[in-house]
Amino acid sequence: MNILAYAQTTILTEVIHVSGSQPPTDEVNGYIDYDQLVTCVEEMFSLREWVPPAIEAWLDLIRDGVTGHEYLIRYNVALMDPAQAFQWLMEARGILEQLRFRDPRTFQLILGMHPEMGDWDSNSYCLNTLLAQTRGFIDRRDPTQQPTVFEHDVTGVLTVCRNSSQHASRLLERLMVLILEFDFPGLVARLQRSFFRARLLFVFNLEATMA
Repeated sequence: MNILAYAQTTILTEVIHVSGSQPPTDEVNGYIDYDQLVTCVEEMFSLREWVPPAIEAWLDLIRDGVTGHEYLIRYNVALMDPAQAFQWLMEARGILEQLRFRDPRTFQLILGMHPEMGDWDSNSYCLNTLLAQTRGFIDRRDPTQQPTVFEHDVTGVLTVCRNSSQHASRLLERLMVLILEFDFPGLVARLQRSFFRARLLFVFNLEATMA
């Protein structure tokens, strides 16, 4: 698991600074060549390892030309450390649970953006030991003695992550996002983009928490 995926960076200009170069520009028109900029950053990461999924998703937004995604780029989960990213993820889970009852249409809209999570609890996903332990947990007080049943969508994954952080992974909470993305790479970044597309990212007040 790659902690560089959540390296503490601030905004695009910081990445440019880290890469040791100025923003590549089109010599004729003078605008920033975002595709070339992304290539430079990818090369910077590849010198050390592979480009983590969260960073790759963030770079894709920049490659597309930035316009319309400025807020999501500036306050992206890829720029958070693992503990902050997990805090955001659990807040997102709480908001989803509220939407389930208060705004079912928006709730279904966000779930529909993650069709790949429809069979997350099938054998097609090999959950790591910590998540598998949580997924198979049996409450001794339950007379049926059956494992906990989780939703067959992205909310089920988030609940497993929450439960694991409170039990099997309670001593590793600050690394919980990395544990989750070991099996579901890029999920946190995709979920954040879903909230952005649903016009709900502002409710997280990221301007204050990532200032």
